[in-house]
Amino acid sequence: MTQPALDLVAGMPAHFEMPMEFLELAEWAERVRYVRNGYGSLVDPGQDGRSLVEIGDPARVGWSGYLTGPDRLWFVLRTGGDGSSVCLWLDDQGQQQVVHHGSGSGSILFAVLPSALHVLRLLAVGYPEPCWNEDWASPPEDDDPGLAAYRSWCRERWDIIPAETGVVALGLQAVADQWTRTEGPQGDPFGQWLERPGTVVAR
Repeated sequence: MTQPALDLVAGMPAHFEMPMEFLELAEWAERVRYVRNGYGSLVDPGQDGRSLVEIGDPARVGWSGYLTGPDRLWFVLRTGGDGSSVCLWLDDQGQQQVVHHGSGSGSILFAVLPSALHVLRLLAVGYPEPCWNEDWASPPEDDDPGLAAYRSWCRERWDIIPAETGVVALGLQAVADQWTRTEGPQGDPFGQWLERPGTVVAR
C-alpha cells in the first residue's frame, strides 16, 4: 500500500473500514505522481488543472476538539476550497456511511451519499469544487482536460463513464430538486445528527 493510502487510514479507529475505492484512488494518485506535500490530486499539481479536490490530509488525525464524538466521523478527501469534505460516518445503528460534510461557511450540504463508488463518479463529472451541490443539475461550465488521466482510470478500473451532471453521477435524478437545494435534502440522518445539542463544538 502506498503512502497516500496510508495517510487515509493513519490513526483511524478500528471500527471504520476505508472503502477500497478511496484506497485505490489514493494509490492511483501516487502512481501517476499527482501528490504534493502529502495531498493527492485528480490533476497534475504541476499543471494548471482547475480541480480543487484534495485526497487525504497529512495534518488531519480526526475531529478531536471539533466534534464531541470524533470516533464517529473520519475525513477522506476535500471537495472544495472552502474546506468541505467527504467523510466516513458511523450512524446511530453503528453502520458506516459515506457523507458530505460542508464547511458551514461555504457549502452547507451535510448529507449521506449513496456510496464511495458514487463519489468517484461525482468527481469524474469535472466540477472544480464538487461541494457546491446547487451546480449538480447542470454540467460544469468548462471541461477540465487535466482530468483525462483520472477519467481514464475510472473507466479502466471501475467501468465509470463520466456523467454529464452530478445528480446523474450520484443516481439522484428522482430527487434532484432536493439535492440541488443549497441546504440539501431535508431530514437527512447525518444533518440531523450534526444538529443535535452537544454534537458540534464549533462549526
